[in-house]
Order: sequence, then C-alpha cells, then structure tokens
Amino acid sequence: MGLATPTAITVAMGRAARMGILFTKAAALETARTITTVLFDKTGTLTTGSLEVTQILPTQNWGGGEGEKGRGGEQDFLRIAASIEQFSEHPLAKAIVARAVAEGVALYRPADFHSSPGGGVTAMVHRCRYAAGSANYIASLGVAIPSEPTLADGVTTIHLADLDDKKHLGVIALRDTLRSESAKMLQTLRDRGYHIGVLTGDSEPAAKAALQGLPIDFFRGNVKPEEKAAAITELKSKTKIAFVGDGINDGPALAVADLGIAIGGESGSDLAKAAGDVLLMNAQLSRIPEVLQLARHTLRIIKQNLFWAFAYNFAALPLAMSGLLSPGLAAAAMMLSSLSVVTNALRLYRVKL
Repeated sequence: MGLATPTAITVAMGRAARMGILFTKAAALETARTITTVLFDKTGTLTTGSLEVTQILPTQNWGGGEGEKGRGGEQDFLRIAASIEQFSEHPLAKAIVARAVAEGVALYRPADFHSSPGGGVTAMVHRCRYAAGSANYIASLGVAIPSEPTLADGVTTIHLADLDDKKHLGVIALRDTLRSESAKMLQTLRDRGYHIGVLTGDSEPAAKAALQGLPIDFFRGNVKPEEKAAAITELKSKTKIAFVGDGINDGPALAVADLGIAIGGESGSDLAKAAGDVLLMNAQLSRIPEVLQLARHTLRIIKQNLFWAFAYNFAALPLAMSGLLSPGLAAAAMMLSSLSVVTNALRLYRVKL
C-alpha cells in the first residue's frame, strides 16, 4: 500500500520529463486531473510572439516636416517610439525596436524610463515626456484617444502620446503569427470536453480577429496582469482553471490558477517559468492535452494499485490469523503485491496520451 501512490507519481513524472514536461511540484499532477477549463494568454502563447510592424500612422499632432518640437516625418515617429520602448521586455516593444534597427534608425537614449506591466511605458526624450502603450493605458494618463484609423483585421496597436501637451501622436500597428500547433491543440482539448478561453491585453476585437476560426468559448480583452489574476479567481469559484502563459505579465495569473502551465524555451520569461506548476521545456503547445491526460491516467493507476494492495492484504490477513498461511507464503504474497503495484505503475510509460 505504501508503494501504490508514490510509484505511480514517480513514473508519471518520469514519463513527463521524457516528453519535455517538468512538474515543479508533485501536487500539480493531482491538480491537473481535476481541470475543466483551460485559459490562454494570446501573444507568445497561442501566437509565436514574433510580431511585425505593418503600419506607422502619425496624426496631425505629430507635426510633419520640421514642425512642433522639431519632429520629422514617419521615420522620426518610429525613432521616438522605438527609443522609449527599447528597455521594455514586451514582444510588442521588441518588434518596434527591431523595425527601427532594420531601417537603420539611430535610437535616442531615454531618461526616466518607467514600465507599467500590461499597459505601456513612459520616458523622457529631448526634454519631452512620451508614453507608448495600449489605448486604455494612454487614456489613463489623461490623453484623449481619437477614433483609430482603418486598420487590417487582427492587428494589435501601440499608441504614442506627448504627456507634456497631453496630445495623441499616432499609432503603430503590429501583426502576430499563429503558432502552427495552436489549432490542433485547441481542438483536441475541445474534443476531450474542456472549456477554452483567452485572456489578453489586446483589444477583444483584435484578439478575436487574430484567432478567428479557433474553437474558443470566450475572450476577455484589454486585461491587465492583475485583472487576469482577478478574472481567474472569479472563475475558480465555478470551475477548475488551468492557465497557459509565457510572459512577465502572465506571472500573477499563473500563480493564482489551480494549475499554471508556463511556456519554456526561448519564448518564456523567467518569471513565468518560476510561477508555473508545469513547465513546457520545448514550448510545445501540443503537450498541453498530454499533461492533462497523463494526470487522469495516473489517478486511474493509483486507484488500481490501491485496489490490488488492499485485495492482497484482505485475502492474506485472515489466512495468516487462522494459521493457514505460513511465513514463507506470506512473504511471497507481499513480494507479489509489491511487484504487481510497480508493474502496473510502469504501464504509464506506454499509455497513449
């Protein structure tokens, strides 16, 4: 009986390690079998996180030519945006900086840089304080956001603002690419009866357009990191939640979910990896259904092990008490009991996930 549970858990964690799945705590394996809803971050999780700038759209407030504050045209707009974003770890910021570098744009070194997770950044360039981030973040700084220009479906936008004059200066549109395995993985989860949702800092229309056609039950957009955690806490009262994420902004959500699944590899942040209960070492989304299925099979094996362990003891104890079971036979029965438990647990190496 003492071998029934730890043997199955040890074998399951060994099977998981062979597949590039690391359980940071044994209890996560037990929790995984109870999950009924799987929530995902979008950028860097369901998508590759390798964003590309598709449009740069300064407004009239930018001041074309050699206008206000010496601002030039579109390239200078990109220079300012990339300069204040260059110390940010967010994929959107990295994409903007990469576009500037690709165009050979020399960046300024900003002063007084400040980052608001899930919102944006602020910094000083040439004695002017700028902000770059989501529409909600810019609005929270007291800058009025005009209606966005016509953009392609599924793009994410970063707004640039002059905080000294409280003026909206323009928009940069970026497009992400869906991971090749996302659609199949989500469909597998749906076929196995899981509910699927997306919590993202992007606007809900943009997220829906980018993930159009995928089997997703609900979206929540414009969600800050702390709001992701609050949303999961709210949903936990109704269902068992697994959250899948990769970025710094996903740390609170990974920590508060019943099961936090962090994307490893180069795309995952150290904070996300530390906060997760399960780490996908190779960033393979296809492993997520296998994690949950392995947990269910492990519970089944544990129950079988306990049954056989109790069966041997219930059969042997009365015989031993009545004198019908010699010490040698009792030892053989105990050895057979232990052997059956270990052999049954080893089946987890071969079970189909």
